[in-house]
Amino acid sequence: MKTLILAIVVLNCMVMTEVAADETIELRQPLLRHPDRAELGFPASGRLRKIRFEEGKSVALGEVLAEIENDHEKAQLDLQTAKSLADEPLQTARVRVSAAKRAKEAAEDANRKHARTIPAQETRRLELDLELAQAELAEKEYEKRIAALELAVAKSTYEATILRAPFAGIVTRRYMSVGTTTDTTRPVAQIVDVSMMRVEGYLSLADAKQVHVGDKIMVVQSNGRQTAFSVGFVDIGAQQVQKLIRVWGQATSNVGLMEGETITARVITAQGEPNKESKE
Repeated sequence: MKTLILAIVVLNCMVMTEVAADETIELRQPLLRHPDRAELGFPASGRLRKIRFEEGKSVALGEVLAEIENDHEKAQLDLQTAKSLADEPLQTARVRVSAAKRAKEAAEDANRKHARTIPAQETRRLELDLELAQAELAEKEYEKRIAALELAVAKSTYEATILRAPFAGIVTRRYMSVGTTTDTTRPVAQIVDVSMMRVEGYLSLADAKQVHVGDKIMVVQSNGRQTAFSVGFVDIGAQQVQKLIRVWGQATSNVGLMEGETITARVITAQGEPNKESKE
């Protein structure tokens, strides 16, 4: 009889342990949203020449979305590219330095074999020729570096006239039309990365202490459909007024989840098998 009672007590402990191992905490004010969203505009003013997107269009990372008039910037880029690629003056200066070195070394070698074979005046002239050639080479190398910097500036100026997608996503808003004058304060388009969905909400300080990165957040839509998210962040500080802790989880986005829709969400903590030591 005692053995039977003991077995029942142990079984009850195991059941209680399993319940505790799967504790759920309600997430307050849950909200669904895509984490990456950007209002895109130009870093320069100008008139829109081309728009290469429509609302709802999928775009790739770096894809050109729009351009403002940029004939002058393109001409400057072509000019600086040509200057940067022009190596002939630099190569000519290098050849002159090499020739001057050989002439000076030949004179020095001749004088070592037979003193005063090359007069001192001629030796000095050869030294000056080498110094002049080296100075010209240094000047050409400096001009080459300046040309590279001017090319970088020209590229940056030209790129400022082209609007590219900062990440892959879908264009959700188009704010301007071809021919419109834009500036640095006016967005041209909005893009959203729909590949990921995030659920955000709040927990009390006591509840937040039980939640860890990697715990599961179960989101339930109004139609009863459930989607599992993984906790990615538990804020390190509480709100000043309500003393709540912000928590968010992320999941690969899929059809059926919409930003801003009504949902409930609960965090599932201490997942896994019941504690074996409690069983024993």
